[in-house]
Amino acid sequence: MMNFHIESKLNKKKIPCNKENVKNFFIESLRDQFHIILSMSPVGELLRERCRMFPSLINCCTLDWFDSWPYEALVSVSNQFLMRIPNEELSEKQKTALSSLTNMPRMNVSFMNS
Repeated sequence: MMNFHIESKLNKKKIPCNKENVKNFFIESLRDQFHIILSMSPVGELLRERCRMFPSLINCCTLDWFDSWPYEALVSVSNQFLMRIPNEELSEKQKTALSSLTNMPRMNVSFMNS
């Protein structure tokens, strides 16, 4: 049944029907239609560790955030980036204030969407 379906598709494309072409067509259609869904929590170190161990999770995937992040997670992420700035440029107090401000647009969008 499946072989007949693949053969008819190959005939429409005017590709000779042999084992190699059937196999290649099947693999190509599988690549086009196969999707994997992974769901991970952004809270904690586990997501960071997985991304370090498997960089293709970020480089070769489409990331969709279907759920809003907890405020604490957003502050933690912004703190990580702000801590890289030397204290001569920004004081600890300024970094803390910026950390809470950087999350306001996302929090406001989430509030407006609900």
